[in-house]
Amino acid sequence: MARLAHPVTLATIKATPDLAGMDLLRLSRLSVSAVRPEEWALLLDMAGGLLSLS
Repeated sequence: MARLAHPVTLATIKATPDLAGMDLLRLSRLSVSAVRPEEWALLLDMAGGLLSLS
């Protein structure tokens, strides 16, 4: 298990054109949604990677 080095805010996600198609932004009332591999890779890059919890 790991956590993001830096949080990626909803405002940042909304302002990122490459993430405009995310279910999180397109569908209302989602508390859990699928994230495509390319979206996850971009989010990880935006967050500065992962930090180990150990």
